[in-house]
Amino acid sequence: MDIDRFVSTEEDLAYEYELQTQSKNFLTWSRYLEYKKSRDDPVALAWLYERCTNEFPNSVDLWLEYLKWRTDLIHTLNAVFYVDEFTKCNALFERALGWCYDNDRIWIMYLKFAEQQRDLGMIRSILNRSLRCVSLEKHPRIWESIISFIEDDLLQNANFLEDNELESLMHDALFGKEEKRSNSPDLWSSHMLARYLEITDSVEHTLYLLGLTGDEEAVRRLYERYLFPDTFSTVNYKQHDFYLRYINALGQVGTEEEFQEGVEKTIIKFPHLSSSLMVELAKNFIMRSKIPLARSTLDNALKATTKTRDFSVIYDFYLKFLEVLLETIVQEIRANPDIQPAWEQDLTYNFNLLEHLTNTHELLLNDLKVRQDCNNVSTWVARANLFPSVKEKCEVYVNAILAIDPGEVHEASVLGQLWCNYAKLFIEAKDYESARETFDRALRVPFKYKEDLEVIWLCWAEMELEIEGFEGATKLLEKALKIPKHPELLIEKYDKGGKDFPAQAVIFTSLKLWAMYLDVMEASCESSDQVSKTREAYNNMIGLKLATPLIFINYAHFLQAQNMWDESFQIYERAIAAFPPQTKYELWNIYLGECSEQNLSTERLRDLFEQALELAKHGIDCSSFFLLYSNLEKSNGLYKRSVDILYRGCKETNALQSKVLLWRSCLDASKNFLGDEDSRPFYEECIKTLPNSKVIMFVIDFAKVEERLQAYERSRAILKFGAQLLHPDQNKILWDFWNEFEVRHGSKSTYKDMLKFKRHVGDNFKVDTEQVTSKEGNVAFIASSDVGGTHSAPESSQVTNPEEISLDL
Repeated sequence: MDIDRFVSTEEDLAYEYELQTQSKNFLTWSRYLEYKKSRDDPVALAWLYERCTNEFPNSVDLWLEYLKWRTDLIHTLNAVFYVDEFTKCNALFERALGWCYDNDRIWIMYLKFAEQQRDLGMIRSILNRSLRCVSLEKHPRIWESIISFIEDDLLQNANFLEDNELESLMHDALFGKEEKRSNSPDLWSSHMLARYLEITDSVEHTLYLLGLTGDEEAVRRLYERYLFPDTFSTVNYKQHDFYLRYINALGQVGTEEEFQEGVEKTIIKFPHLSSSLMVELAKNFIMRSKIPLARSTLDNALKATTKTRDFSVIYDFYLKFLEVLLETIVQEIRANPDIQPAWEQDLTYNFNLLEHLTNTHELLLNDLKVRQDCNNVSTWVARANLFPSVKEKCEVYVNAILAIDPGEVHEASVLGQLWCNYAKLFIEAKDYESARETFDRALRVPFKYKEDLEVIWLCWAEMELEIEGFEGATKLLEKALKIPKHPELLIEKYDKGGKDFPAQAVIFTSLKLWAMYLDVMEASCESSDQVSKTREAYNNMIGLKLATPLIFINYAHFLQAQNMWDESFQIYERAIAAFPPQTKYELWNIYLGECSEQNLSTERLRDLFEQALELAKHGIDCSSFFLLYSNLEKSNGLYKRSVDILYRGCKETNALQSKVLLWRSCLDASKNFLGDEDSRPFYEECIKTLPNSKVIMFVIDFAKVEERLQAYERSRAILKFGAQLLHPDQNKILWDFWNEFEVRHGSKSTYKDMLKFKRHVGDNFKVDTEQVTSKEGNVAFIASSDVGGTHSAPESSQVTNPEEISLDL
């Protein structure tokens, strides 16, 4: 060796001289190594590392540093093309392990270097030696390197969980295997993982990796050992995926009995996987060339499933199965036409089956819904609509009637409508006797809801009305509405018992049946006996407390059609006594209008109006009644009484809009019939009652009244009061009128006073008086009691108030 090649600088000589005297000084060697690294001379650095390791052969850190530097030099090289360099490195690892055989870090580095060379035998040998040399507590670190290598390098492109293509399986099943499948199992990884399972706590992840190796025999054996004890659980993976992988392995290497047993055990543990497992079972039968058994398995599974997702999975695979089967046979016939006669029957049968499966998709879905809930009536109705022929529809309705439990139907009227649909098939076929028999059977069903019986009776009555006319429908409805003794007791029991009490017992309380019965009776009412019978029906409804306001009104109109006006008015009065205030208002509205048209006596009309106006005490807006009442008195020439009625309405009505309307009518009537002077008390009361925003127009009208009476100071005082109710910007109409008023009747001084007062109001108006007075019910206007007039003022204006102000008019 040419030492001058490696010792060429003064620094090299200095280190060499120092090492001659201190050869065991590791610090000097370290400084020398660092210097050599800076020179970028790999050969010289390797020479120095060799000398250093010979001097300190037991230094683990030195060996690790040397090995890391050495492997980094060839890290990017191909292990096949540069096999000599890799062999040298391997020898270097062996030298290091000869001195530091129990160091796990060197073994791990050696394993990773072997993994880089892809020498599986070498890796296995290094693993076995390392496990014998290092202590037990360091074994997991050794295995981590192996598992990482298996996971990252060998299985990164693994796809063994994917089944062989269905087309390939089908071809092999029908025409025999032509060649071996390309995917081969990773036996090396499988062997390593099987060993690792014996010592690891990470069973879940290891089993997952094992499933990716494709070693079906190992998967079957080890999965069976770890999965079926109830202690197996997962954290990072779905538990059922392991069972599906186990089933797949059983299908490849297990017997048919083992496979079916495994499927059954897995379905018991994971019921939601039944569809996927049925597909796996069918594939296994295909793989074993048992095509008819695979087909029957899919057909039975499709007819037995009760979940929509399972149905979709099985149906889609069944379609694909038949399509691939047909395509495989057709392709083989094209390639070998001589076999066509042998496969003609199978081809026809499977084609017809595929067509049938496609055409009956909706029916199969309906089958699924029936299995999910056979008491869902709408499902049966939809099923009947899927069949075109009457015979098939009848079969559906019969099956529905036999399957449905009336006590489990939770929607009113739907089951009764199903019976009606069944009966209508006979009606459309003119088989009325069968329809009657169907209706009669339907009425014996213990329905939970009265609405179901209503639908059936109504449908039957409509049929009888069409066939037998009014007489047949009347007899049938009278049978349905026959009132038993003590009906109130039955109604009470039904109300208390709820749906447990038979609805047939209270069908006589059906408002729909009574309404149809009355319609039929009125339509056929041609004699006094029929009139009496119709009246009796109305009275029975009222007696059973079934009559609605509309029933009372119809009863009254029926009597009016028979010229029984007094009796019709009595019906209105019975109705008014039976309903709450808001309903009474609507009844009074109709009643009073019809009474007014019949020219009843004034006293009787007054009495009726007084009764109707009692509703105002209950907060009902009776403004329309006050207006009608006032018009009645006006038509009789009693103008003062007409005005007083309107004034009474102003006081008793609470609705603001109606109150304003009544005040407008009252004031107009008082001016027209009593004169301007006698209207003053009404204006004063109006201004005190209404809120500020609504009272301005009445203030202006009041001022106009005083202007017509030439009481200009009173008019000016009223305008001054009204000006204070709102801000000038919101009170433009009043200020415009005041301006015109001063132009007509004022002077320069009064005009200036108006302008000055307007500025004063604008500057000092801070309180929203409308908000305050709306809440309190009136404005801050207190009229003086010293108001003259030929007629007495309203009662409220006579009350002495300590806060009243004098307008000085």
